Amino acid sequence: MTPIINILERDDVLELDNEEKTLSENQYPCEIDVDFFSNSNEWELPGDVVERLTEIVGIRASNLNQNEIWPEEISRGDAGIWDMCAWYQPIHFFAHDWGIYIREDCIINLAKAISSYVDTRALSSLGPQLFSKSVIRVAFQAFYLHEHFHHKVESFGIRLHISQGIPSKYLRYKNGVYKPTLYTDSCLEEALANADSYRRLSEFSRKNPISYPIMIGAKRYLKDTFKYDPPGYRMAEHYLSQNDFKNGVSLLQCQINEGTLATRQNYIDWHSATQMMHSLLNNRSNIYSIVKRGSRPILPSKIFPKPCSTNDMIKIYQNKGFSVVSGGKGSHVKLRNSYGDTMILPGNRKELSVGVLNSALKSLGYSIGDLPYIL
Repeated sequence: MTPIINILERDDVLELDNEEKTLSENQYPCEIDVDFFSNSNEWELPGDVVERLTEIVGIRASNLNQNEIWPEEISRGDAGIWDMCAWYQPIHFFAHDWGIYIREDCIINLAKAISSYVDTRALSSLGPQLFSKSVIRVAFQAFYLHEHFHHKVESFGIRLHISQGIPSKYLRYKNGVYKPTLYTDSCLEEALANADSYRRLSEFSRKNPISYPIMIGAKRYLKDTFKYDPPGYRMAEHYLSQNDFKNGVSLLQCQINEGTLATRQNYIDWHSATQMMHSLLNNRSNIYSIVKRGSRPILPSKIFPKPCSTNDMIKIYQNKGFSVVSGGKGSHVKLRNSYGDTMILPGNRKELSVGVLNSALKSLGYSIGDLPYIL
Protein backbone atom coordinates (compact mmCIF):
# COMPACT_ATOMS: atom_id res chain seq x y z
CA MET A 1 0.00 0.00 0.00
CA THR A 2 2.78 2.46 0.85
CA PRO A 3 4.19 2.57 -2.74
CA ILE A 4 0.73 3.45 -4.10
CA ILE A 5 0.25 6.19 -1.50
CA ASN A 6 3.71 7.52 -2.33
CA ILE A 7 2.77 7.76 -6.02
CA LEU A 8 -0.49 9.56 -5.21
CA GLU A 9 1.33 11.92 -2.84
CA ARG A 10 4.12 12.58 -5.37
CA ASP A 11 1.60 13.47 -8.08
CA ASP A 12 -0.44 15.67 -5.71
CA VAL A 13 -3.70 13.71 -5.87
CA LEU A 14 -4.09 12.89 -2.19
CA GLU A 15 -7.05 14.94 -0.95
CA LEU A 16 -6.78 14.16 2.75
CA ASP A 17 -8.94 17.06 3.93
CA ASN A 18 -12.28 16.23 2.37
CA GLU A 19 -15.94 15.67 3.15
CA GLU A 20 -15.95 11.92 2.53
CA LYS A 21 -17.90 9.87 5.07
CA THR A 22 -15.85 8.57 7.96
CA LEU A 23 -16.28 7.33 11.53
CA SER A 24 -18.18 9.39 14.07
CA GLU A 25 -16.81 9.97 17.55
CA ASN A 26 -18.88 7.20 19.15
CA GLN A 27 -17.93 4.58 16.56
CA TYR A 28 -14.98 2.24 16.95
CA PRO A 29 -13.50 0.07 14.16
CA CYS A 30 -12.60 -3.57 14.86
CA GLU A 31 -10.51 -5.29 12.21
CA ILE A 32 -12.25 -8.47 11.05
CA ASP A 33 -10.29 -11.66 11.67
CA VAL A 34 -9.63 -13.37 8.34
CA ASP A 35 -10.87 -16.68 9.81
CA PHE A 36 -14.35 -15.18 9.62
CA PHE A 37 -14.16 -15.53 5.84
CA SER A 38 -13.75 -19.28 6.13
CA ASN A 39 -16.29 -21.75 7.42
CA SER A 40 -14.75 -21.54 10.87
CA ASN A 41 -17.40 -21.71 13.57
CA GLU A 42 -15.06 -21.27 16.53
CA TRP A 43 -16.98 -18.22 17.75
CA GLU A 44 -20.29 -17.88 19.51
CA LEU A 45 -23.10 -15.39 19.08
CA PRO A 46 -24.80 -13.94 22.18
CA GLY A 47 -28.13 -15.53 23.01
CA ASP A 48 -30.13 -12.34 22.46
CA VAL A 49 -28.72 -12.02 18.92
CA VAL A 50 -29.60 -15.65 18.16
CA GLU A 51 -33.15 -15.02 19.39
CA ARG A 52 -33.51 -11.95 17.15
CA LEU A 53 -32.29 -13.87 14.10
CA THR A 54 -34.50 -16.91 14.56
CA GLU A 55 -37.79 -15.40 15.71
CA ILE A 56 -39.05 -14.51 12.21
CA VAL A 57 -37.58 -17.34 10.13
CA GLY A 58 -39.83 -18.11 7.18
CA ILE A 59 -41.89 -14.90 7.42
CA ARG A 60 -41.22 -12.89 4.27
CA ALA A 61 -39.73 -9.49 5.12
CA SER A 62 -42.03 -7.98 2.50
CA ASN A 63 -44.92 -8.82 4.84
CA LEU A 64 -43.26 -7.09 7.79
CA ASN A 65 -43.14 -3.47 8.83
CA GLN A 66 -39.58 -2.43 7.95
CA ASN A 67 -39.30 -0.78 11.37
CA GLU A 68 -39.43 -4.30 12.82
CA ILE A 69 -36.10 -4.93 11.10
CA TRP A 70 -34.34 -1.58 10.58
CA PRO A 71 -33.89 1.24 13.10
CA GLU A 72 -35.83 4.41 12.34
CA GLU A 73 -32.67 6.33 11.42
CA ILE A 74 -32.19 3.93 8.50
CA SER A 75 -35.75 2.98 7.52
CA ARG A 76 -36.84 6.61 7.25
CA GLY A 77 -33.68 7.87 5.53
CA ASP A 78 -33.27 8.70 1.87
CA ALA A 79 -29.84 7.07 1.73
CA GLY A 80 -30.93 3.47 2.32
CA ILE A 81 -29.01 0.74 4.04
CA TRP A 82 -26.11 0.64 1.57
CA ASP A 83 -25.00 4.14 2.43
CA MET A 84 -26.03 4.34 6.10
CA CYS A 85 -24.65 0.95 7.10
CA ALA A 86 -21.38 0.58 5.23
CA TRP A 87 -18.89 2.69 3.32
CA TYR A 88 -15.58 2.56 1.52
CA GLN A 89 -12.87 5.05 2.48
CA PRO A 90 -10.84 5.60 -0.73
CA ILE A 91 -7.05 5.67 -0.69
CA HIS A 92 -7.09 9.06 -2.44
CA PHE A 93 -8.98 10.61 0.48
CA PHE A 94 -7.73 8.63 3.50
CA ALA A 95 -4.27 7.27 2.61
CA HIS A 96 -3.46 4.63 5.25
CA ASP A 97 -6.95 5.04 6.74
CA TRP A 98 -8.47 3.51 3.59
CA GLY A 99 -10.72 0.47 3.92
CA ILE A 100 -14.17 -1.06 4.09
CA TYR A 101 -16.24 -0.19 7.16
CA ILE A 102 -19.49 -2.00 8.07
CA ARG A 103 -21.71 -1.27 11.05
CA GLU A 104 -22.16 -4.39 13.14
CA ASP A 105 -25.72 -3.48 14.14
CA CYS A 106 -26.60 -3.29 10.44
CA ILE A 107 -25.10 -6.74 9.81
CA ILE A 108 -27.46 -8.08 12.49
CA ASN A 109 -30.43 -6.25 10.98
CA LEU A 110 -29.72 -7.48 7.46
CA ALA A 111 -29.22 -11.01 8.81
CA LYS A 112 -32.64 -10.76 10.46
CA ALA A 113 -34.22 -9.64 7.20
CA ILE A 114 -32.56 -12.50 5.32
CA SER A 115 -33.65 -15.05 7.91
CA SER A 116 -37.26 -14.08 7.21
CA TYR A 117 -36.70 -15.36 3.66
CA VAL A 118 -35.22 -18.72 4.70
CA ASP A 119 -37.23 -21.93 4.93
CA THR A 120 -37.84 -23.01 8.53
CA ARG A 121 -36.31 -26.41 7.72
CA ALA A 122 -32.87 -24.75 7.56
CA LEU A 123 -33.25 -23.67 11.19
CA SER A 124 -34.31 -27.18 12.21
CA SER A 125 -31.39 -28.71 10.32
CA LEU A 126 -28.64 -26.37 11.52
CA GLY A 127 -29.86 -25.45 14.99
CA PRO A 128 -30.22 -21.87 16.28
CA GLN A 129 -26.53 -21.03 16.83
CA LEU A 130 -25.17 -22.34 13.51
CA PHE A 131 -28.15 -20.96 11.60
CA SER A 132 -27.59 -17.51 13.13
CA LYS A 133 -23.87 -17.55 12.37
CA SER A 134 -24.63 -18.46 8.76
CA VAL A 135 -27.08 -15.59 8.23
CA ILE A 136 -24.64 -13.20 9.93
CA ARG A 137 -21.90 -14.33 7.57
CA VAL A 138 -24.01 -13.93 4.43
CA ALA A 139 -25.25 -10.49 5.58
CA PHE A 140 -21.65 -9.41 6.15
CA GLN A 141 -20.72 -10.67 2.70
CA ALA A 142 -23.54 -8.71 1.04
CA PHE A 143 -22.29 -5.44 2.57
CA TYR A 144 -18.64 -6.31 1.97
CA LEU A 145 -19.11 -7.13 -1.72
CA HIS A 146 -20.99 -3.86 -2.34
CA GLU A 147 -18.16 -1.83 -0.80
CA HIS A 148 -15.48 -3.96 -2.45
CA PHE A 149 -16.87 -2.87 -5.82
CA HIS A 150 -16.08 0.73 -4.84
CA HIS A 151 -12.51 -0.35 -4.12
CA LYS A 152 -12.34 -1.94 -7.58
CA VAL A 153 -13.50 1.36 -9.10
CA GLU A 154 -10.68 3.22 -7.35
CA SER A 155 -8.24 0.46 -8.37
CA PHE A 156 -9.22 1.08 -12.00
CA GLY A 157 -8.60 4.80 -11.53
CA ILE A 158 -5.14 4.10 -10.07
CA ARG A 159 -4.30 1.84 -13.02
CA LEU A 160 -5.27 4.65 -15.41
CA HIS A 161 -3.12 7.07 -13.39
CA ILE A 162 -0.04 4.85 -13.63
CA SER A 163 -0.49 3.56 -17.18
CA GLN A 164 -1.49 6.87 -18.80
CA GLY A 165 0.47 9.24 -16.58
CA ILE A 166 -2.67 11.31 -15.91
CA PRO A 167 -3.00 11.49 -12.10
CA SER A 168 -6.37 13.18 -11.72
CA LYS A 169 -8.70 10.76 -13.51
CA TYR A 170 -10.24 9.17 -10.42
CA LEU A 171 -10.73 12.57 -8.75
CA ARG A 172 -12.24 14.04 -11.93
CA TYR A 173 -14.68 11.15 -12.08
CA LYS A 174 -15.60 11.46 -8.38
CA ASN A 175 -16.16 15.21 -8.59
CA GLY A 176 -17.62 15.40 -12.09
CA VAL A 177 -19.72 12.23 -12.32
CA TYR A 178 -20.20 10.31 -9.06
CA LYS A 179 -20.98 13.13 -6.63
CA PRO A 180 -23.36 15.07 -8.95
CA THR A 181 -25.34 11.90 -9.78
CA LEU A 182 -25.45 10.30 -6.30
CA TYR A 183 -29.06 9.53 -5.29
CA THR A 184 -30.19 9.81 -8.90
CA ASP A 185 -30.77 6.97 -11.35
CA SER A 186 -27.77 8.19 -13.34
CA CYS A 187 -25.36 7.00 -10.60
CA LEU A 188 -24.12 3.91 -12.39
CA GLU A 189 -21.48 3.00 -9.78
CA GLU A 190 -24.03 2.40 -6.99
CA ALA A 191 -26.30 0.35 -9.28
CA LEU A 192 -23.35 -1.85 -10.25
CA ALA A 193 -22.14 -2.13 -6.64
CA ASN A 194 -25.55 -3.50 -5.65
CA ALA A 195 -25.64 -5.81 -8.66
CA ASP A 196 -22.09 -7.03 -8.00
CA SER A 197 -22.99 -7.87 -4.41
CA TYR A 198 -25.95 -9.93 -5.61
CA ARG A 199 -24.02 -11.65 -8.40
CA ARG A 200 -20.87 -12.44 -6.40
CA LEU A 201 -22.65 -13.64 -3.28
CA SER A 202 -22.82 -17.23 -4.53
CA GLU A 203 -19.26 -17.15 -5.92
CA PHE A 204 -17.84 -15.69 -2.71
CA SER A 205 -19.69 -18.24 -0.61
CA ARG A 206 -18.33 -21.21 -2.55
CA LYS A 207 -15.01 -20.36 -0.90
CA ASN A 208 -16.72 -19.55 2.40
CA PRO A 209 -19.55 -22.08 2.55
CA ILE A 210 -23.06 -20.93 3.44
CA SER A 211 -26.01 -23.27 3.77
CA TYR A 212 -27.80 -23.41 0.38
CA PRO A 213 -31.26 -22.43 1.74
CA ILE A 214 -29.70 -19.41 3.47
CA MET A 215 -27.90 -18.36 0.29
CA ILE A 216 -31.13 -18.66 -1.71
CA GLY A 217 -32.99 -16.66 0.93
CA ALA A 218 -30.32 -13.92 0.88
CA LYS A 219 -30.46 -13.55 -2.90
CA ARG A 220 -34.26 -13.48 -2.92
CA TYR A 221 -34.28 -10.79 -0.26
CA LEU A 222 -31.77 -8.63 -2.12
CA LYS A 223 -33.57 -9.01 -5.43
CA ASP A 224 -36.97 -8.25 -3.87
CA THR A 225 -35.74 -5.12 -2.08
CA PHE A 226 -33.51 -3.49 -4.71
CA LYS A 227 -36.56 -1.70 -6.11
CA TYR A 228 -37.12 -0.03 -2.73
CA ASP A 229 -33.57 1.32 -2.58
CA PRO A 230 -32.81 5.01 -3.25
CA PRO A 231 -32.43 6.26 -6.85
CA GLY A 232 -29.29 4.88 -8.43
CA TYR A 233 -29.03 1.93 -6.06
CA ARG A 234 -32.41 0.64 -7.21
CA MET A 235 -31.17 0.38 -10.79
CA ALA A 236 -29.27 -2.78 -9.79
CA GLU A 237 -32.12 -4.89 -11.12
CA HIS A 238 -31.11 -3.84 -14.65
CA TYR A 239 -27.58 -5.27 -14.27
CA LEU A 240 -28.11 -8.72 -12.79
CA SER A 241 -27.47 -10.74 -15.96
CA GLN A 242 -23.88 -11.38 -17.00
CA ASN A 243 -24.15 -9.47 -20.27
CA ASP A 244 -25.94 -6.44 -18.78
CA PHE A 245 -23.45 -6.26 -15.92
CA LYS A 246 -20.47 -6.51 -18.28
CA ASN A 247 -21.86 -3.69 -20.44
CA GLY A 248 -22.59 -1.56 -17.37
CA VAL A 249 -19.04 -1.96 -16.07
CA SER A 250 -17.64 -1.04 -19.50
CA LEU A 251 -19.75 2.13 -19.59
CA LEU A 252 -18.58 3.00 -16.07
CA GLN A 253 -14.97 2.57 -17.21
CA CYS A 254 -15.67 5.11 -19.97
CA GLN A 255 -17.04 7.55 -17.39
CA ILE A 256 -13.98 7.16 -15.16
CA ASN A 257 -11.56 7.43 -18.07
CA GLU A 258 -13.21 10.56 -19.51
CA GLY A 259 -14.47 12.13 -16.28
CA THR A 260 -17.87 12.83 -17.77
CA LEU A 261 -21.36 11.34 -17.76
CA ALA A 262 -21.83 11.69 -21.52
CA THR A 263 -18.89 9.67 -22.85
CA ARG A 264 -17.54 9.54 -26.41
CA GLN A 265 -15.63 6.25 -26.33
CA ASN A 266 -17.38 3.08 -27.47
CA TYR A 267 -17.86 1.15 -24.21
CA ILE A 268 -17.42 -2.14 -26.09
CA ASP A 269 -13.70 -1.34 -26.31
CA TRP A 270 -13.35 -2.15 -22.60
CA HIS A 271 -14.51 -5.73 -23.22
CA SER A 272 -10.97 -6.38 -24.46
CA ALA A 273 -9.39 -5.09 -21.23
CA THR A 274 -10.79 -7.70 -18.89
CA GLN A 275 -8.46 -7.26 -15.90
CA MET A 276 -8.72 -3.51 -15.44
CA MET A 277 -11.63 -3.41 -12.94
CA HIS A 278 -10.05 -5.70 -10.37
CA SER A 279 -8.92 -5.09 -6.82
CA LEU A 280 -5.34 -3.90 -6.47
CA LEU A 281 -5.03 -5.21 -2.94
CA ASN A 282 -5.75 -8.26 -0.83
CA ASN A 283 -9.52 -8.61 -0.44
CA ARG A 284 -9.06 -9.66 3.19
CA SER A 285 -7.21 -6.56 4.32
CA ASN A 286 -8.51 -3.32 5.80
CA ILE A 287 -12.02 -4.59 6.56
CA TYR A 288 -13.60 -3.31 9.76
CA SER A 289 -16.81 -3.86 11.68
CA ILE A 290 -18.04 -0.75 13.46
CA VAL A 291 -19.29 -0.96 17.05
CA LYS A 292 -20.20 1.69 19.60
CA ARG A 293 -17.14 2.84 21.46
CA GLY A 294 -16.80 0.78 24.63
CA SER A 295 -18.78 -2.17 23.24
CA ARG A 296 -17.43 -5.61 22.44
CA PRO A 297 -17.83 -6.86 18.85
CA ILE A 298 -19.82 -10.02 18.18
CA LEU A 299 -17.81 -10.87 15.04
CA PRO A 300 -14.37 -12.48 15.28
CA SER A 301 -12.04 -9.47 15.44
CA LYS A 302 -8.43 -8.76 16.17
CA ILE A 303 -7.83 -7.26 19.60
CA PHE A 304 -5.12 -4.61 19.62
CA PRO A 305 -2.84 -4.24 22.61
CA LYS A 306 -2.47 -0.52 23.12
CA PRO A 307 -3.66 2.85 21.71
CA CYS A 308 -1.07 4.99 19.96
CA SER A 309 -1.27 8.73 19.25
CA THR A 310 0.16 10.67 16.32
CA ASN A 311 2.93 12.01 18.56
CA ASP A 312 3.75 8.47 19.76
CA MET A 313 4.12 7.28 16.17
CA ILE A 314 6.22 10.29 15.19
CA LYS A 315 8.67 9.36 17.99
CA ILE A 316 8.81 5.76 16.75
CA TYR A 317 9.62 7.01 13.25
CA GLN A 318 12.19 9.50 14.50
CA ASN A 319 13.95 6.66 16.33
CA LYS A 320 14.21 4.95 12.92
CA GLY A 321 15.86 7.94 11.25
CA PHE A 322 12.80 9.78 9.94
CA SER A 323 12.24 13.51 10.27
CA VAL A 324 9.10 15.62 9.96
CA VAL A 325 9.19 17.51 6.66
CA SER A 326 7.00 20.15 5.05
CA GLY A 327 4.36 19.15 2.54
CA GLY A 328 1.88 17.37 4.76
CA LYS A 329 -1.66 17.86 3.48
CA GLY A 330 -3.86 19.95 5.76
CA SER A 331 -3.72 18.51 9.27
CA HIS A 332 -1.55 15.56 8.20
CA VAL A 333 2.11 15.06 9.11
CA LYS A 334 4.71 13.95 6.56
CA LEU A 335 7.91 12.17 7.56
CA ARG A 336 10.90 11.19 5.39
CA ASN A 337 14.24 9.42 5.89
CA SER A 338 17.56 9.87 4.05
CA TYR A 339 16.59 7.18 1.50
CA GLY A 340 13.49 9.10 0.43
CA ASP A 341 10.99 6.77 2.12
CA THR A 342 7.93 8.69 3.30
CA MET A 343 5.06 8.21 5.72
CA ILE A 344 1.95 10.36 6.04
CA LEU A 345 0.15 10.35 9.39
CA PRO A 346 -3.12 12.00 10.43
CA GLY A 347 -2.19 14.92 12.67
CA ASN A 348 -3.08 15.46 16.32
CA ARG A 349 -4.85 12.14 16.82
CA LYS A 350 -5.03 10.83 20.38
CA GLU A 351 -5.63 7.37 18.96
CA LEU A 352 -4.52 6.36 15.45
CA SER A 353 -6.81 4.05 13.52
CA VAL A 354 -6.07 0.36 13.08
CA GLY A 355 -5.33 0.86 9.38
CA VAL A 356 -2.76 3.59 10.04
CA LEU A 357 -1.13 1.56 12.82
CA ASN A 358 -0.86 -1.54 10.63
CA SER A 359 0.64 0.35 7.69
CA ALA A 360 2.95 2.58 9.70
CA LEU A 361 4.40 -0.27 11.77
CA LYS A 362 4.70 -2.64 8.80
CA SER A 363 6.70 0.00 6.92
CA LEU A 364 9.27 -0.10 9.74
CA GLY A 365 9.38 -3.89 9.91
CA TYR A 366 7.18 -4.15 13.01
CA SER A 367 3.84 -5.81 13.57
CA ILE A 368 1.03 -4.31 15.62
CA GLY A 369 1.79 -6.81 18.37
CA ASP A 370 5.18 -5.11 18.83
CA LEU A 371 3.54 -1.81 19.81
CA PRO A 372 3.72 -2.23 23.63
CA TYR A 373 7.44 -2.90 23.41
CA ILE A 374 8.46 0.02 21.17
CA LEU A 375 6.40 2.85 22.65
